[in-house]
Amino acid sequence: MTTCAQAIQEVFKSKDQIQTTKQIIDAVEGKYQGKWKEITIRTHTMGCSVNHTSNKHYPSFPKFLYTVAPGKVRLYDPERDGEFPGDKIDPIDPDDLLTEEDAVEVTLSLERDLQEYLSRDLSQLEPGLQLYTEDGLSGREVPTEAGKIDILAKDNSSLVVIELKASKATYSTLGHILSYMASIKNELNAENVRGIIVAEEFDKKLMLAVTQVNNVKFVKYKVKFDFEDA
Repeated sequence: MTTCAQAIQEVFKSKDQIQTTKQIIDAVEGKYQGKWKEITIRTHTMGCSVNHTSNKHYPSFPKFLYTVAPGKVRLYDPERDGEFPGDKIDPIDPDDLLTEEDAVEVTLSLERDLQEYLSRDLSQLEPGLQLYTEDGLSGREVPTEAGKIDILAKDNSSLVVIELKASKATYSTLGHILSYMASIKNELNAENVRGIIVAEEFDKKLMLAVTQVNNVKFVKYKVKFDFEDA
């Protein structure tokens, strides 16, 4: 029986052919109508890429794609592309000046740490909350038409989209999480979807805007340091 990964591999006719995620979804759905949900195909396209930053969440996926640009992949060629350990992340050189690009990477690293910590036990946010691991998803960095969801969870009655911010959540964060919620509702045919924004602080405009939305709530986190002898 053909797997989703094999169906994606069939899309490529040569090693140099570049396909967008949308082209892959259309081709797979055209050949295997209704066999996999769109979000499952999108997740495999991400998880099967040797150099995609989210592939570590899908260790069981075969690695045969290479990401050449956001949303664009081709077949992986080890001789051309080099070796890619699945979870290797190059650290920032402490001798380098902290450029704007480095600052963004530091923020993303903090958010990844927060994502990893919460994913181990989502009951820290709410009792009974669990990672959504159906439909071939890991529950972390779930790709949707609107972008990647940091954490997708579930409770007894709804799906829960969790947006993480390393420091302050701003007014735009609400727009992001609402678009993620709409996408996941459509792609998984979910009846009830709600959102949680986790951040260190929340700006005033966001606090005002959320009063008009009844299915998004805020959770504030605090960083705790533990020390021990080296």
